[in-house]
Amino acid sequence: MNEALKQFRNIIKYCIFFIASDKQTEETVKGIIYVCSEYIYLMRLYLISEENKNDKVKYAEFVCLMTICDLKCIIHNFLIYKKAKIACKNIKNFITALALITKLLALEKDVNKFFYIFYIKKLKFNLVGRRLST
Repeated sequence: MNEALKQFRNIIKYCIFFIASDKQTEETVKGIIYVCSEYIYLMRLYLISEENKNDKVKYAEFVCLMTICDLKCIIHNFLIYKKAKIACKNIKNFITALALITKLLALEKDVNKFFYIFYIKKLKFNLVGRRLST
Protein backbone atom coordinates (compact mmCIF):
# COMPACT_ATOMS: atom_id res chain seq x y z
CA MET A 1 0.00 0.00 0.00
CA ASN A 2 2.82 2.39 0.84
CA GLU A 3 4.45 1.68 -2.52
CA ALA A 4 1.22 2.57 -4.36
CA LEU A 5 0.97 5.75 -2.29
CA LYS A 6 4.49 6.73 -3.36
CA GLN A 7 3.68 6.03 -7.01
CA PHE A 8 0.59 8.25 -6.98
CA ARG A 9 2.59 11.03 -5.32
CA ASN A 10 5.31 10.68 -7.96
CA ILE A 11 2.73 10.95 -10.74
CA ILE A 12 1.51 14.24 -9.28
CA LYS A 13 5.10 15.51 -8.96
CA TYR A 14 5.84 14.68 -12.60
CA CYS A 15 2.57 16.22 -13.85
CA ILE A 16 3.64 19.56 -12.40
CA PHE A 17 6.51 19.71 -14.89
CA PHE A 18 4.33 18.77 -17.85
CA ILE A 19 3.72 21.61 -20.32
CA ALA A 20 0.31 21.45 -21.95
CA SER A 21 0.24 22.47 -25.59
CA ASP A 22 -3.52 22.90 -25.81
CA LYS A 23 -6.65 23.08 -23.66
CA GLN A 24 -7.51 19.39 -24.03
CA THR A 25 -4.06 18.30 -22.83
CA GLU A 26 -4.32 20.70 -19.91
CA GLU A 27 -7.68 19.19 -18.91
CA THR A 28 -6.20 15.69 -19.19
CA VAL A 29 -3.34 16.59 -16.86
CA LYS A 30 -5.78 18.19 -14.39
CA GLY A 31 -7.85 15.01 -14.51
CA ILE A 32 -4.79 12.85 -13.79
CA ILE A 33 -3.84 15.03 -10.83
CA TYR A 34 -7.42 14.89 -9.51
CA VAL A 35 -7.64 11.09 -9.76
CA CYS A 36 -4.23 10.64 -8.12
CA SER A 37 -5.14 12.97 -5.26
CA GLU A 38 -8.39 11.06 -4.62
CA TYR A 39 -6.54 7.74 -4.51
CA ILE A 40 -3.89 9.21 -2.20
CA TYR A 41 -6.68 10.37 0.13
CA LEU A 42 -8.27 6.92 -0.06
CA MET A 43 -5.03 5.11 0.73
CA ARG A 44 -4.21 7.37 3.66
CA LEU A 45 -7.68 6.74 5.10
CA TYR A 46 -7.19 3.02 4.58
CA LEU A 47 -3.86 3.03 6.42
CA ILE A 48 -5.33 5.05 9.30
CA SER A 49 -8.35 2.74 9.49
CA GLU A 50 -6.09 -0.31 9.69
CA GLU A 51 -4.18 1.30 12.58
CA ASN A 52 -7.49 1.79 14.43
CA LYS A 53 -8.96 -1.62 13.65
CA ASN A 54 -9.24 -2.49 17.37
CA ASP A 55 -11.57 0.48 17.99
CA LYS A 56 -14.67 -0.48 15.99
CA VAL A 57 -16.22 2.99 16.04
CA LYS A 58 -13.11 4.80 14.78
CA TYR A 59 -12.58 2.07 12.21
CA ALA A 60 -16.14 2.49 10.93
CA GLU A 61 -15.72 6.28 10.76
CA PHE A 62 -12.56 6.02 8.66
CA VAL A 63 -14.06 3.40 6.38
CA CYS A 64 -17.17 5.55 5.89
CA LEU A 65 -14.93 8.51 5.05
CA MET A 66 -13.44 6.35 2.31
CA THR A 67 -16.85 6.23 0.61
CA ILE A 68 -16.77 9.97 -0.18
CA CYS A 69 -13.66 9.61 -2.34
CA ASP A 70 -14.49 10.30 -5.98
CA LEU A 71 -13.13 7.11 -7.51
CA LYS A 72 -13.49 6.47 -11.21
CA CYS A 73 -13.52 2.66 -10.93
CA ILE A 74 -16.94 1.18 -10.19
CA ILE A 75 -15.37 -1.91 -8.63
CA HIS A 76 -13.38 0.20 -6.15
CA ASN A 77 -16.54 2.08 -5.16
CA PHE A 78 -18.46 -1.18 -4.77
CA LEU A 79 -15.78 -2.75 -2.56
CA ILE A 80 -15.49 0.34 -0.36
CA TYR A 81 -19.27 0.56 0.09
CA LYS A 82 -19.34 -3.12 1.00
CA LYS A 83 -16.53 -2.70 3.54
CA ALA A 84 -18.25 0.35 5.07
CA LYS A 85 -21.57 -1.49 5.27
CA ILE A 86 -19.96 -4.33 7.21
CA ALA A 87 -18.18 -1.88 9.54
CA CYS A 88 -21.45 -0.05 10.24
CA LYS A 89 -23.31 -3.29 10.91
CA ASN A 90 -20.59 -4.31 13.38
CA ILE A 91 -21.20 -1.18 15.47
CA LYS A 92 -24.98 -1.51 15.05
CA ASN A 93 -25.29 1.65 12.95
CA PHE A 94 -28.06 0.23 10.81
CA ILE A 95 -29.22 3.53 9.31
CA THR A 96 -25.84 4.20 7.68
CA ALA A 97 -25.56 0.52 6.72
CA LEU A 98 -28.93 0.77 4.96
CA ALA A 99 -27.79 3.88 3.06
CA LEU A 100 -24.69 1.99 1.94
CA ILE A 101 -26.80 -1.00 0.88
CA THR A 102 -28.83 1.38 -1.30
CA LYS A 103 -25.62 2.58 -2.97
CA LEU A 104 -24.46 -1.03 -3.40
CA LEU A 105 -27.72 -1.96 -5.11
CA ALA A 106 -27.39 1.02 -7.44
CA LEU A 107 -23.91 -0.16 -8.49
CA GLU A 108 -24.81 -3.85 -8.65
CA LYS A 109 -25.92 -3.85 -12.30
CA ASP A 110 -22.68 -2.27 -13.52
CA VAL A 111 -20.54 -4.43 -11.27
CA ASN A 112 -22.27 -7.62 -12.41
CA LYS A 113 -21.67 -6.62 -16.04
CA PHE A 114 -17.98 -6.04 -15.28
CA PHE A 115 -17.57 -9.39 -13.51
CA TYR A 116 -19.45 -11.17 -16.31
CA ILE A 117 -17.11 -9.72 -18.94
CA PHE A 118 -14.09 -10.50 -16.75
CA TYR A 119 -15.30 -14.08 -16.22
CA ILE A 120 -15.92 -14.66 -19.95
CA LYS A 121 -12.45 -13.33 -20.84
CA LYS A 122 -10.87 -15.52 -18.15
CA LEU A 123 -12.84 -18.53 -19.36
CA LYS A 124 -11.74 -17.93 -22.98
CA PHE A 125 -8.14 -17.54 -21.83
CA ASN A 126 -8.30 -20.81 -19.89
CA LEU A 127 -9.85 -22.65 -22.83
CA VAL A 128 -7.22 -21.34 -25.24
CA GLY A 129 -4.45 -22.12 -22.76
CA ARG A 130 -5.66 -25.70 -22.32
CA ARG A 131 -6.04 -26.25 -26.05
CA LEU A 132 -2.51 -25.07 -26.68
CA SER A 133 -1.01 -27.15 -23.87
CA THR A 134 -2.51 -30.46 -25.09
